[in-house]
Amino acid sequence: MAARWMMAFVVCGLVVMGGCGDASSTKLAVPAKPLKSAAEPLTDEEMQQFLRLIARLPEGQVPEFTPFEQPQLDTMLPAKMLITEFRGRYRELCDPVRQGQVWDANLDLAKPALQEGWTSAQLASFIRCLSCAVVKQRLTMKHDLKDIEQRCRKEISQVVAILDRDDQRPRSQMTEAFVQQREERVQRLARMIAMLEFMLQLKSVPQSNLELVQKYNSQILPLLPQASTQDPFVEPFADVPVDRQGVVPVGYHEGDSAAN
Repeated sequence: MAARWMMAFVVCGLVVMGGCGDASSTKLAVPAKPLKSAAEPLTDEEMQQFLRLIARLPEGQVPEFTPFEQPQLDTMLPAKMLITEFRGRYRELCDPVRQGQVWDANLDLAKPALQEGWTSAQLASFIRCLSCAVVKQRLTMKHDLKDIEQRCRKEISQVVAILDRDDQRPRSQMTEAFVQQREERVQRLARMIAMLEFMLQLKSVPQSNLELVQKYNSQILPLLPQASTQDPFVEPFADVPVDRQGVVPVGYHEGDSAAN
């Protein structure tokens, strides 16, 4: 459930790309270049290259970052360990190297990318960078992103405090109702960690990328799914109840999380 919720943020503005095949025949020479982070500027040349690449695809639409099987998480772990685990899972989910390996097995996608001079991982990093710019450009018209980030941190602090308090309870007193309530709180923590990680990515997006996205808006819009136009922050802090009685704030500092 947490992984699916995270995907809604990572791939906001992306769609599923079908097709399969052996990519071994696509081993063409591609210049080595660093993968793009959300904080790096996009260029007109890259946008034109990207649009040509998408036009080559059978579906003519932007490919989606695909979910993957993750081990079952022990919800009874201490809150600090849960935070580390959720943060790691989120980052692995949107890792362009991991996604590039998936796309390498899709001949319909890997070959056009190489024809445009991109490896699958380079394409994934560009899509991550572009999608962050698209989402930020849309959300800043309706939301105060700094406020959302602060609310995420506050929610994380509150949930962590409750989990830490619950960890003091003897195992013999952990009833079925208690365990179920803890699982709800852990799910809440997962969502807030994912949202905070994503907000930190958006925070790093330069203004020039927003302007470039606006410039190419009419060309990008037909490539995006209908879901990407929906507001992902409609009541994001009210879907799972959190008991705030006796809460002692626990800091979640930016040093605990990276923007990329």
